[in-house]
This record gives sequence, C-alpha cells and structure tokens, in this order.
Amino acid sequence: MKIRITGQKEQKTSKWSGGTTTELAIFPEESDYAERRFTFRISTAYCREPFSVFTELPDTERLLMPIEGAVTLRHGDGPAIRLSEGESDRFAGGDYTVSSGICRDFNLMLKGGAQGEIRYLTVPAGGTLELHLRGRFTGLYAVSGAGTVAGEHAYSLPAAGFCLIERTKEEETGTVLLKAREDSDFVLAEAEVTLPEETTG
Repeated sequence: MKIRITGQKEQKTSKWSGGTTTELAIFPEESDYAERRFTFRISTAYCREPFSVFTELPDTERLLMPIEGAVTLRHGDGPAIRLSEGESDRFAGGDYTVSSGICRDFNLMLKGGAQGEIRYLTVPAGGTLELHLRGRFTGLYAVSGAGTVAGEHAYSLPAAGFCLIERTKEEETGTVLLKAREDSDFVLAEAEVTLPEETTG
C-alpha cells in the first residue's frame, strides 16, 4: 500500500470560466487535464459566479459535491438539482451543464471505464474511523480540521491537505485508520481502474 500526502501549497490551481480549480490527483501521473488525457482526476473548484456553464468533457463521468455553500445544477433540459454541503450528483461530463450559486465543490472525473464514488465524512475530535479500501485508489481531502491516516505507518493530514492511497496489485483488500485531531470533515473518493499490465495475458 502506498500513501502520499499533498499539502495545500503543493496543489496546482488554475482558472476556469466560473472561478478556479485545484488539482488534487490525476492518474496516470503523465496525464494532462488540459488535453483531456487522464483516467481519473480529483479536484476542488470555486464557483465564484452566480451563474456558470461547466466545461464540457465528452466521454467523462463526473461526480460533484459542494463542500462550502450550496449549488443548483441543471443538465441539458433536465430538472434543477439542488445540492447542499455533503450531497453529490453524478452526471455525464459531455452534457451541457449550468450551475447557479456561489460555492466550493469537490470533483471526481472518470474516463476509460474507471468507476468511482465519493462520500462525506464527519469525525469528532479524537474520533477514529476504520476505512475499508474498495477501489484501487482512495483519496481523502480534509475539508475542515485535520487528522492522521494510518496504515503500516501514520501520516499527518493537515487542513486542506489531500491523501492518496494506492493498493498494490497483490492487495485484494486494505484498511486504514482515519483519526481526527479536532472536529473535522473529510471527503473520501474511491476510483477503481484497470492498470495496463492487468489487461495483458
């Protein structure tokens, strides 16, 4: 099991039409989001405009969750979907999508047959959660507060920090402990991908 922590200062932020986006993880490592070459991407984004049109991402599945404020989404001619903090929506990235509301959100993008989920976790000060890793990759983002992620070794996860856990090919299952140093909120993202060496005979 590999565990990597990325602090806020190490995260890459860029602009989009409605605000800014901060990349937390992208796979494979040589991926390029600007060229739409990736299998999965995890990010946060600020929607700083009252009304925004999302970047269209054909052949991409998107999962979005507000982590500050609320947002209302509309995909094509579909109904309005209002999301509060900790609620998520799954939609096709190629759909014409508009949002209303100023917020900060958490995003998981999936391509090439990758599958994934996102969940909101609230942990009181001193509390511990045992996390059973279901995807090949698991990400933990500290929305507020701070914690410790412990597998074979313990790693400090600061506020706005991101932890990426990768299970090796030999590990069918895995477990880590998430302990909050203060009242904390986290987002957990899971991504299941097939690595190239697993598709060859």
